[in-house]
Amino acid sequence: RQYLVNYLTDDLIHAAMIDGASQMRIILQILIPLVKPAIILLVIKTGIEAWNEYLKPLVFLTDKSKMTVQIIISSSFGLGDHGAVLMAVYISLIPLLLLFLFASKQIIANITTGSIKY
Repeated sequence: RQYLVNYLTDDLIHAAMIDGASQMRIILQILIPLVKPAIILLVIKTGIEAWNEYLKPLVFLTDKSKMTVQIIISSSFGLGDHGAVLMAVYISLIPLLLLFLFASKQIIANITTGSIKY
């Protein structure tokens, strides 16, 4: 919300209207590129929260074949093979790291696309 309030000012929209841009062009060519870093950050945050969800699948899932990675890893701690459990933890981190690496490049590239300089 703060990102939107700080970077999407009325002056920017009024300037585009004075230049003759239509509403759709303002949205597609001005507003969406400015909001893109915030959207990507929201996708990263939501993805990490969904991937690390533990309590809901633990309560609602009863079939062992539908359990999430985190529940399987936590239930494997008592079995004694700590090397395999650590390897499972490292493998479960790969999707999050890939998501972050891909999205962080987009955030850094788009953060410098500011339109109004103070």
